Amino acid sequence: GGGRAVDEIVVELPDASRRDMLIREINEVDGVDVEDVRLLVGGHVDPGLDALDAAAQLVGAASADELFEALVDHLHRCLGGGWVAVVALEGAELRSGRGDIPAAAWLAAFLEGSRHAARLAAATGPRDIAWAPLAAAKVALIVGRDGTEVSTKQRHQVAALARIADAWLGALATLSECSARLAHPSAQPSRRPLLEQVPGPVPVPGPVLPMPGNARGPDATSGTVDRRGGGPGRG
Repeated sequence: GGGRAVDEIVVELPDASRRDMLIREINEVDGVDVEDVRLLVGGHVDPGLDALDAAAQLVGAASADELFEALVDHLHRCLGGGWVAVVALEGAELRSGRGDIPAAAWLAAFLEGSRHAARLAAATGPRDIAWAPLAAAKVALIVGRDGTEVSTKQRHQVAALARIADAWLGALATLSECSARLAHPSAQPSRRPLLEQVPGPVPVPGPVLPMPGNARGPDATSGTVDRRGGGPGRG
């Protein structure tokens, strides 16, 4: 920061004893400083592919607890140390975590102060800690690096993963609500016999028969009625 470019590089050394020598040599270059050094567990991973893999794991979670486990696992590995915790916004109950997590009382005090600062749009807080809320589950994601500053890039990473997790938690809640409604007896179709469901006889349309004396077709006859004899009169 401070108008300087910040980048991450991966260096493979034959053994850890040469790390300090490498840092000293880099610091001898004018305008160059080593901000942080951490061991890559499992070897080098492409950052772009790693981010996509993390997102896929989050949206593949079938429950909130499974999602929290995937979230803390990924961030703890990416930060290369420190601690990661998912805690309730009220009471700071620990839902999932990795590393040497502070006591619940400290977490509760940190959340209270950070939420108050966020409401005041203040950018204050420990430089070695980053956090983000997950409103759908009423929890917060907190990461700490124990004296090592959390970089701007890492803060963006924490915030982005929290947004993905929060969106998927909202989707899981909606799916759960829909399943509960479909399982309710009022949502089930009636199982009465078909004849009991029919309220009455169903009229079946048929041909319209011609009425005597009113038909006007090729077979109709005309004439007058002899009221005395009841037969047809003569024209």
